[in-house]
Amino acid sequence: MTERARTLVVGDAARRDLKAISRYTRRHWGAAQRRRYMDGIRDALARLRRDPELGAPRDDVGPDYRSLNAGRHVVFYRDTADAIVVVRVLHQRMDVRRLPPSGR
Repeated sequence: MTERARTLVVGDAARRDLKAISRYTRRHWGAAQRRRYMDGIRDALARLRRDPELGAPRDDVGPDYRSLNAGRHVVFYRDTADAIVVVRVLHQRMDVRRLPPSGR
């Protein structure tokens, strides 16, 4: 049985992260690479909608946090009763303590 895709909410901080990733990639590697890279991140988000448990539990970040790698970035999210909430999208080298404790 195929489960229906869940609602995906991209929080404000994650939205800013995605815009910054897009700008940086275009500036350093060009428009074609930006499209490919951002398509990869969008694919990761689509996989999360279908299978929220795909990501690894991240108790080191906070309760109910999970993460999924997307290229050289990590999607941090929470699976709530109402939706999958994407909290941040950080480069794998960034400090995860930048995540807000509230998850929004």
